[in-house]
Amino acid sequence: MRLEYDWKELWISILGLLSFLAGKFDTLLTTGGVGQLIADLAISGADSFLPTPQSVHELVYELVRNSGPLARHKEVLDTLGDSPDSPGNEALRYTLEVTLFYSEKIGSTGAKEASDALRIIVQEVELNGLHSPTSTADRKPS
Repeated sequence: MRLEYDWKELWISILGLLSFLAGKFDTLLTTGGVGQLIADLAISGADSFLPTPQSVHELVYELVRNSGPLARHKEVLDTLGDSPDSPGNEALRYTLEVTLFYSEKIGSTGAKEASDALRIIVQEVELNGLHSPTSTADRKPS
């Protein structure tokens, strides 16, 4: 079942919340729930519940655009002593791996404009599907 909704506004709102939380880390007790929401709901199943490919592309673009706040959110969890294997930390690590994958794709082309970045995301997702990093449990030791 595909849900009809203005998904771009939801991504902007969730990632804006992450940015706010990361900026207020000294007053927070816990922040893992939002990262868990993004990884579980948005990224891992995006193509199954988002109504259009454009909605998936916009999600990935917003993740890349907000990579700084996402990284700061990870720092907050680390500062608060959250276990590296906690659900919040695992979810955020997964989200950052997806974000890094697309950031590197965009960076390798030298894209400077938002429209160019979105075009690269569209091409990559259409060609190879939504990037899904392997979980730490599934990774082979290097």
